[in-house]
Amino acid sequence: MKTRHNFNAYYKIIMIKSYNLDLGDGRGTVTVAFVRKRIKNVYLKVERDASVVLNLPYGTPDAWATDYLLSMRDWVCKHVKTRQEAFNKNNLSEVESYKSALIFGKSFEIVRLKGAKPHAVFSGGTVNLYLTNPSDETEAGSVYRAWLRKLAAKIYAEELNDFYDRFFAPLGIAKPIFQIRKMKTLWGSCTPKQSKIVFNENLIRSDMACIRYVVLHELTHLIHYRHDADFYAFVEARMPDWKECKKRLRQYM
Repeated sequence: MKTRHNFNAYYKIIMIKSYNLDLGDGRGTVTVAFVRKRIKNVYLKVERDASVVLNLPYGTPDAWATDYLLSMRDWVCKHVKTRQEAFNKNNLSEVESYKSALIFGKSFEIVRLKGAKPHAVFSGGTVNLYLTNPSDETEAGSVYRAWLRKLAAKIYAEELNDFYDRFFAPLGIAKPIFQIRKMKTLWGSCTPKQSKIVFNENLIRSDMACIRYVVLHELTHLIHYRHDADFYAFVEARMPDWKECKKRLRQYM
């Protein structure tokens, strides 16, 4: 293992190849991308579009990677199915091309209209984008993202204020500041020492109960730093259905 690590230190490029994994029991096959790069551990991931990626340290033999995938067939099958259902339900391909908007767990049509001043208006179940050039994808994306981020900031602030006033202010906890960022694997994070919370800008795609759960979850870290029994007891006392919310969040990531 040590020799392999030293040998791999000479590689500086990402190496990619693919493998067709038979899921067994008549469940079909799925193509898995083998991505070799400078990492120490193996990571198996099913992306939002249901594609499967196996990240491997340089030098990992194909035979080992294949055996590992075969041992994970049930896991891969389960998560590919979940991703496919979420992709179809939320029309993510259309969301990412600005044809529909995924907000509060629901899909809304995006209509592009001619306008002197670029802006967005959510009205009658439709997101109207007023653009100087309605066919310009760059302008449409910029206006839509700016509007969605502003909406997210408003909703996150309202939920944070509500939870804080009811459950945290009475305990003498200082009110935290919050920021919005693009995050790949987290819905939120909390830095108790700085009294700062960061929310994923895409959390606005999930339903309101899920949004409220994430806000409560991060606020709870101001009292309980770790995910221990006391942490979850505090959350459950204020949101008994938090487990269901956490489960539903997987389809929006």
